[in-house]
Amino acid sequence: PDTFDPARFAEPRSEHKRHRYAFAPFGGGAHKCIGMVFGQLEIKTIMHRVLQNYRLELPHPGYVPKYDYAGMPVPIDGMPIVLRPI
Repeated sequence: PDTFDPARFAEPRSEHKRHRYAFAPFGGGAHKCIGMVFGQLEIKTIMHRVLQNYRLELPHPGYVPKYDYAGMPVPIDGMPIVLRPI
């Protein structure tokens, strides 16, 4: 972490995938990042624009996601969706 080494994220090292909770962008507890609320507002703004112009659909009828419940529910397959222009 003390040196710039972008290769740590490339295969075969993939250090960012070693531990599920290794990447916590806003921290936690009393020491949360002061930019957290701004980041949340940015996401809301982006989603507002996306949902005005696109319809989100599941990849195929009858799709049922499978979840990993370690910590919080996370879709195992990444929850694929299709964006269709309105």
